[in-house]
Amino acid sequence: MPRRRSYAVTAVMLCAASAGWVDAQARSEAAAGSLCVLPHVRRGETETRSPEVPPAAEHYTLRLDGGAWIPLSSQTPVRLARIPVQGWHKVVIRGDDKPFSAFSFSFTQLGRPDLCLSQSGLYLTWRFHPSPSYSGCRCKGITPAPWAASSGGSQP
Repeated sequence: MPRRRSYAVTAVMLCAASAGWVDAQARSEAAAGSLCVLPHVRRGETETRSPEVPPAAEHYTLRLDGGAWIPLSSQTPVRLARIPVQGWHKVVIRGDDKPFSAFSFSFTQLGRPDLCLSQSGLYLTWRFHPSPSYSGCRCKGITPAPWAASSGGSQP
């Protein structure tokens, strides 16, 4: 009989530990943000002919917080997830392997943990949209792209 009680106590302890781990995982996910990058403008679809605007690129890549370069698509959104909501994050975008755009953002400053980033067809600038209020932001169900911040941290 004591052995059964010991097994029951062990089972209860394992269940409690497992529930605690799941709860900690849920808190960790809640403390993380995401960035949905909508399809970029195709080279032939630009709406401007101004000499002040750089030409559109054929291929774009994005780097978040010094992590790996993520290829962007002109056809499907790209999702980055598990981004810490605290602090500032630096985004660098390259077009055809040349510097194209760079900026910093803060989830706190923008007021949401789930953001959308799109490229304007007029001036080819990149802009944020708080999702899901922006109807064009559709990253639900998209597998997040692999990225990891560099160990140096980011600055505004």
